[in-house]
Amino acid sequence: MYIKVVTYTNLNGEEKRARHKFYLMERDVFRNLVDLKALFDWKDSIQSEEPRDLVVEEVQEFYSNLESVLLNAYGIPSDDGETMDRSGRWDFENSAAFNQIMVDFLSKPQSAMEALDKMLPDGMDKMVRAADDSLAEAEKTAKDGDSQREIARLRLELARAKQIDQPTNS
Repeated sequence: MYIKVVTYTNLNGEEKRARHKFYLMERDVFRNLVDLKALFDWKDSIQSEEPRDLVVEEVQEFYSNLESVLLNAYGIPSDDGETMDRSGRWDFENSAAFNQIMVDFLSKPQSAMEALDKMLPDGMDKMVRAADDSLAEAEKTAKDGDSQREIARLRLELARAKQIDQPTNS
């Protein structure tokens, strides 16, 4: 569970402070696999290179992937810890608080990646990083048609995302 405390100015010009919680269950990780994989690949690429300026397309892709994951992870855990109420997502997505959270994370992308690590269940980061190989193996062992189709869909999405990330040499 990741808890973000954010100070922001609301639409009435009042300074506010709020706590928001984010968590991805294992099934949420699979549902967000393409966005998560893109974020981890981005993190790995910037860590392995000399410091450089980011191009607009990179920033837009990072923003889009991060926004999708954060909105899917947002919620209020029940008192008994059994469920995550995500029904307030629309209001949160359109809030000044979420706007400030995204601004904070865009100005410090490394802090966004650290937050992401805290949102994921233990060990799921390794699965996301190895998604291509993991999905290929899972496809071989999937027993029912629904699982096989979902795995095939995820593999196709990952392949498409890789094609978009790879510049074409013409």
